[in-house]
Amino acid sequence: MAKRKSTRKKYPGLLNQPMESHQTPSEILMGADKPSPENRAKNFQQFFQRLSLLFEHYGLRMGEFEKLALELARAHVPGFRYRGPDERKRGAPQKWMPHKSFELYADVNALIRQKAKREKRCSVSQACRILAETPRYAARYKGQKHKSLLRRYQEVALKIRARWSGATKQSSGGDPAAVLIDFLAMPELRGKS
Repeated sequence: MAKRKSTRKKYPGLLNQPMESHQTPSEILMGADKPSPENRAKNFQQFFQRLSLLFEHYGLRMGEFEKLALELARAHVPGFRYRGPDERKRGAPQKWMPHKSFELYADVNALIRQKAKREKRCSVSQACRILAETPRYAARYKGQKHKSLLRRYQEVALKIRARWSGATKQSSGGDPAAVLIDFLAMPELRGKS
Protein backbone atom coordinates (compact mmCIF):
# COMPACT_ATOMS: atom_id res chain seq x y z
CA MET A 1 0.00 0.00 0.00
CA ALA A 2 1.42 3.37 -1.01
CA LYS A 3 2.07 5.93 1.68
CA ARG A 4 -0.02 9.05 1.58
CA LYS A 5 1.75 12.31 1.08
CA SER A 6 1.77 14.55 4.10
CA THR A 7 -0.55 17.51 3.71
CA ARG A 8 1.38 19.39 6.37
CA LYS A 9 2.96 22.51 4.92
CA LYS A 10 6.69 22.90 5.40
CA TYR A 11 7.80 26.25 6.73
CA PRO A 12 11.34 27.67 6.61
CA GLY A 13 13.68 28.23 9.54
CA LEU A 14 12.25 28.99 12.97
CA LEU A 15 8.71 28.43 11.72
CA ASN A 16 9.57 24.76 11.33
CA GLN A 17 10.98 24.43 14.88
CA PRO A 18 8.95 24.18 18.09
CA MET A 19 9.41 26.87 20.73
CA GLU A 20 11.38 26.06 23.85
CA SER A 21 9.60 26.34 27.15
CA HIS A 22 11.36 28.76 29.45
CA GLN A 23 10.22 27.49 32.78
CA THR A 24 12.80 26.48 35.33
CA PRO A 25 12.75 22.93 36.77
CA SER A 26 11.99 24.38 40.21
CA GLU A 27 8.95 26.21 38.81
CA ILE A 28 7.76 22.93 37.28
CA LEU A 29 8.42 20.94 40.50
CA MET A 30 6.71 23.56 42.65
CA GLY A 31 3.66 23.29 40.41
CA ALA A 32 3.71 26.87 39.25
CA ASP A 33 1.10 27.38 36.57
CA LYS A 34 2.95 30.31 35.07
CA PRO A 35 6.65 30.86 34.50
CA SER A 36 8.44 33.67 36.25
CA PRO A 37 8.27 37.18 34.66
CA GLU A 38 11.78 36.75 33.12
CA ASN A 39 10.86 33.41 31.59
CA ARG A 40 7.51 34.76 30.43
CA ALA A 41 9.41 37.50 28.57
CA LYS A 42 11.59 34.86 26.87
CA ASN A 43 8.51 32.84 25.85
CA PHE A 44 6.82 35.97 24.48
CA GLN A 45 9.96 36.93 22.57
CA GLN A 46 10.01 33.51 20.84
CA PHE A 47 6.30 33.71 20.09
CA PHE A 48 6.50 37.26 18.70
CA GLN A 49 9.55 36.38 16.57
CA ARG A 50 7.71 33.41 15.00
CA LEU A 51 4.51 35.41 14.56
CA SER A 52 6.42 38.11 12.72
CA LEU A 53 8.07 35.44 10.50
CA LEU A 54 4.65 33.93 9.77
CA PHE A 55 3.29 37.29 8.57
CA GLU A 56 6.42 37.74 6.47
CA HIS A 57 6.12 34.21 5.04
CA TYR A 58 2.63 34.99 3.70
CA GLY A 59 3.63 38.47 2.49
CA LEU A 60 1.44 40.29 5.00
CA ARG A 61 2.03 43.27 7.26
CA MET A 62 2.18 42.60 10.98
CA GLY A 63 -1.31 42.87 12.45
CA GLU A 64 -3.32 41.69 9.41
CA PHE A 65 -4.77 38.81 11.40
CA GLU A 66 -7.88 38.21 9.25
CA LYS A 67 -5.75 37.83 6.13
CA LEU A 68 -3.33 35.57 8.01
CA ALA A 69 -6.25 33.39 9.16
CA LEU A 70 -7.46 33.03 5.54
CA GLU A 71 -3.96 32.22 4.27
CA LEU A 72 -3.52 29.57 6.97
CA ALA A 73 -6.94 28.12 6.17
CA ARG A 74 -6.08 27.91 2.45
CA ALA A 75 -2.77 26.24 3.27
CA HIS A 76 -4.08 23.68 5.77
CA VAL A 77 -7.85 23.15 5.35
CA PRO A 78 -8.81 21.22 2.18
CA GLY A 79 -12.23 22.90 2.06
CA PHE A 80 -10.58 26.29 1.51
CA ARG A 81 -8.63 25.17 -1.58
CA TYR A 82 -9.79 25.48 -5.17
CA ARG A 83 -9.52 22.57 -7.56
CA GLY A 84 -8.64 23.59 -11.09
CA PRO A 85 -10.55 22.27 -14.10
CA ASP A 86 -7.64 19.95 -15.00
CA GLU A 87 -7.43 18.37 -11.54
CA ARG A 88 -9.45 15.21 -11.06
CA LYS A 89 -10.93 13.70 -7.95
CA ARG A 90 -9.00 11.01 -6.11
CA GLY A 91 -9.45 7.37 -6.93
CA ALA A 92 -9.46 5.34 -10.09
CA PRO A 93 -11.69 6.54 -12.91
CA GLN A 94 -14.88 4.59 -13.32
CA LYS A 95 -14.90 2.31 -16.36
CA TRP A 96 -18.35 1.13 -17.25
CA MET A 97 -19.03 0.22 -20.85
CA PRO A 98 -22.46 -0.09 -22.53
CA HIS A 99 -22.23 -3.89 -22.76
CA LYS A 100 -21.58 -4.05 -18.98
CA SER A 101 -24.84 -2.17 -18.39
CA PHE A 102 -26.71 -4.69 -20.51
CA GLU A 103 -24.96 -7.64 -18.80
CA LEU A 104 -25.93 -6.23 -15.40
CA TYR A 105 -29.53 -5.74 -16.50
CA ALA A 106 -29.68 -9.27 -17.92
CA ASP A 107 -27.97 -10.86 -14.89
CA VAL A 108 -30.28 -9.15 -12.39
CA ASN A 109 -33.39 -10.17 -14.31
CA ALA A 110 -32.08 -13.73 -14.77
CA LEU A 111 -31.45 -14.05 -11.02
CA ILE A 112 -34.93 -12.75 -10.24
CA ARG A 113 -36.45 -15.31 -12.68
CA GLN A 114 -34.31 -18.16 -11.24
CA LYS A 115 -35.44 -17.35 -7.71
CA ALA A 116 -39.07 -17.10 -8.86
CA LYS A 117 -38.88 -20.63 -10.35
CA ARG A 118 -37.81 -21.92 -6.95
CA GLU A 119 -40.79 -20.09 -5.45
CA LYS A 120 -38.56 -17.61 -3.65
CA ARG A 121 -38.99 -13.92 -4.11
CA CYS A 122 -35.92 -11.89 -5.01
CA SER A 123 -35.80 -8.12 -5.23
CA VAL A 124 -33.54 -6.14 -7.52
CA SER A 125 -31.49 -5.11 -4.47
CA GLN A 126 -31.07 -8.75 -3.38
CA ALA A 127 -30.04 -9.74 -6.90
CA CYS A 128 -27.42 -6.96 -6.97
CA ARG A 129 -26.09 -8.15 -3.61
CA ILE A 130 -25.78 -11.71 -4.98
CA LEU A 131 -23.90 -10.42 -8.03
CA ALA A 132 -21.51 -8.39 -5.87
CA GLU A 133 -20.82 -11.12 -3.31
CA THR A 134 -20.97 -14.43 -5.22
CA PRO A 135 -17.69 -15.87 -6.57
CA ARG A 136 -19.54 -17.04 -9.70
CA TYR A 137 -19.92 -13.40 -10.79
CA ALA A 138 -16.58 -12.17 -9.38
CA ALA A 139 -14.88 -11.81 -12.77
CA ARG A 140 -17.71 -9.74 -14.20
CA TYR A 141 -18.38 -7.46 -11.22
CA LYS A 142 -14.99 -7.47 -9.54
CA GLY A 143 -14.70 -4.78 -6.87
CA GLN A 144 -18.23 -3.46 -7.34
CA LYS A 145 -20.33 -2.89 -4.25
CA HIS A 146 -23.94 -3.99 -4.24
CA LYS A 147 -25.20 -0.40 -3.93
CA SER A 148 -23.17 0.65 -6.97
CA LEU A 149 -24.64 -2.22 -8.98
CA LEU A 150 -28.12 -1.31 -7.79
CA ARG A 151 -27.65 2.33 -8.83
CA ARG A 152 -26.30 1.29 -12.25
CA TYR A 153 -29.18 -1.16 -12.69
CA GLN A 154 -31.73 1.52 -11.87
CA GLU A 155 -30.11 3.92 -14.35
CA VAL A 156 -30.04 1.37 -17.16
CA ALA A 157 -33.54 0.06 -16.39
CA LEU A 158 -34.90 3.60 -16.68
CA LYS A 159 -33.18 4.05 -20.04
CA ILE A 160 -34.36 0.67 -21.32
CA ARG A 161 -37.95 1.36 -20.30
CA ALA A 162 -37.82 4.75 -22.01
CA ARG A 163 -36.34 3.15 -25.16
CA TRP A 164 -38.78 0.26 -25.07
CA SER A 165 -41.82 2.50 -24.82
CA GLY A 166 -40.41 4.70 -27.59
CA ALA A 167 -39.52 1.66 -29.72
CA THR A 168 -43.03 0.25 -29.63
CA LYS A 169 -44.29 3.51 -31.08
CA GLN A 170 -41.52 3.72 -33.68
CA SER A 171 -40.31 1.59 -36.57
CA SER A 172 -39.05 -1.36 -34.51
CA GLY A 173 -42.63 -2.32 -33.79
CA GLY A 174 -41.65 -3.49 -30.30
CA ASP A 175 -39.15 -6.04 -31.61
CA PRO A 176 -36.86 -6.87 -28.62
CA ALA A 177 -33.85 -7.39 -30.91
CA ALA A 178 -34.31 -3.94 -32.43
CA VAL A 179 -34.65 -2.43 -28.96
CA LEU A 180 -31.46 -4.23 -27.87
CA ILE A 181 -29.56 -2.85 -30.88
CA ASP A 182 -30.90 0.63 -30.12
CA PHE A 183 -29.95 0.19 -26.49
CA LEU A 184 -26.35 -0.77 -27.24
CA ALA A 185 -26.01 2.23 -29.55
CA MET A 186 -27.31 4.70 -26.95
CA PRO A 187 -24.89 7.63 -26.63
CA GLU A 188 -25.95 8.13 -22.97
CA LEU A 189 -24.43 4.77 -22.08
CA ARG A 190 -21.15 5.71 -23.68
CA GLY A 191 -20.86 8.90 -21.64
CA LYS A 192 -21.76 11.17 -24.57
CA SER A 193 -25.04 12.46 -23.19
